[in-house]
Amino acid sequence: MLLKMTFSVIFVFIVLVGLVIVRSGLGIELRRVKELYEKQYEFVDKQVVVQGSVEKIVDIATTEKVGNFFLKDDAGDVILVKAREMPMSPGANIRVEGTMLIATNSQGQKGGIFIHAFKITTQAQQQPETALKPQATGQLESTSRGLKTSAKGILVTVVVVTLLMVAAIILIRIRATGKAQVVLEDPTFSTKDTLTNKINVSKNNAIIRAPGNTTQQLINGYFEITGGLQGTLGKKIFIVSPYTKIGREEEGVDKSSGWITFPPECVTVSRYQADLRYEQGQYVIISRSRVNPTLVNHMPLMKDYAVVVNHNDKIKLGEVELTFRSK
Repeated sequence: MLLKMTFSVIFVFIVLVGLVIVRSGLGIELRRVKELYEKQYEFVDKQVVVQGSVEKIVDIATTEKVGNFFLKDDAGDVILVKAREMPMSPGANIRVEGTMLIATNSQGQKGGIFIHAFKITTQAQQQPETALKPQATGQLESTSRGLKTSAKGILVTVVVVTLLMVAAIILIRIRATGKAQVVLEDPTFSTKDTLTNKINVSKNNAIIRAPGNTTQQLINGYFEITGGLQGTLGKKIFIVSPYTKIGREEEGVDKSSGWITFPPECVTVSRYQADLRYEQGQYVIISRSRVNPTLVNHMPLMKDYAVVVNHNDKIKLGEVELTFRSK
């Protein structure tokens, strides 16, 4: 689950970067001269793009070696342009890209606005019947603004969704950290199995004697045979190790330590049926058989699936039924 959410966050981040790239690739919006005059303090010192025809070339030599001309847009409004690359002649249709500035006189007083151009592109001469009318230009500008606003909305939405998903992942990890988790180690290679003595249900062992004639301390909990083995109903199988294997006896295989075994005639019990572990104050049973499923409260477990067992839970191993008891 956590891995899927991580991939989702990465995908959203890629989409976010893509939107930023697409947004930057759209270029700067085409402006009208009237808009620059009306909102001059919004555009001052910013890059702007204006399109129109050369109204008049002003031959003023300056120390910056910058030529000057007036540009008239389709609405008939005029603005001064200073550029190193001068248009060829008045009437030429051009596209000007540059920085909008406010002129100042020798006393530092502010005057009109002008565009300091760094790129001038000559446009093809438009025929009168195909020329863009002011009304159409306004519609195009309105559509462009709408698309720009929509892109901003999408960008904000993606950022909010990304933050929410990151917060959800952090919350899930905090909750998972706060829960007591059962650490399942593979008991097949555990050296702790040597602490368990064999408990054979065909014998009348109640307390298992360890070497040195001392009684081993039993772990809280035991099994009671409640079905499947005739003559052994009610028999108790005590648990003396936190790591125990459960299965059927095999000829030539030593299961004298670390096992709870059943007689060879219990053919419905696999030779290696399940594992029983005592972890953090609770018992966990893991099914290990592909042929004979282990059932907990009539629910079969797939191979290598684990479940916590509680007091009075029914454990079915083939035809053998055990009831778990705990104090």
